[in-house]
Amino acid sequence: MNNLLGIEIGRKVKGFAIVFVVLSLVFAYFYLARPLDLKDIINKNNIKEIYILTDTFTTEFKFPKELRLNNENDINTILDILSEYKYSRIISFYNPRIAPANPTNGVIHIFLTYSNTDNKLIQQYLFIDSENDVAIRNKHGINISYKISGLDKMLFEHLGNWLETLGP
Repeated sequence: MNNLLGIEIGRKVKGFAIVFVVLSLVFAYFYLARPLDLKDIINKNNIKEIYILTDTFTTEFKFPKELRLNNENDINTILDILSEYKYSRIISFYNPRIAPANPTNGVIHIFLTYSNTDNKLIQQYLFIDSENDVAIRNKHGINISYKISGLDKMLFEHLGNWLETLGP
């Protein structure tokens, strides 16, 4: 009788443990994949300079190849464009042996240089391609992929339209 009672309790504990683990994984996934504002991802304060490097693989884009922005109006404009979108992490597992085969027509690399509380200059990196894939390097040097939600216009097009006003 005691042995049967112990087996029944063991089954219930095992069942509760499985339910707990499954619920924890589901909550963790939704926590990690929730939409974030740009201010939750990068440091938008004390930006000293923004360096933009573009690679376009079709002739329809007329971006400047290289651009260094250090005036407050341009810095605020690009931050305003980036802030109009919500960023949700893409949960993926990185395998260094597999290269993604996502074709793209252009890439915008953005390097934000800002000073932290110790007045040390730090650089934050954003990668945006024409397929609206975004990767942002965190403070530990790890690139995190994001999907974008927000305006009808894609982020790449939005940034590209502004970059075209600055000339090739």
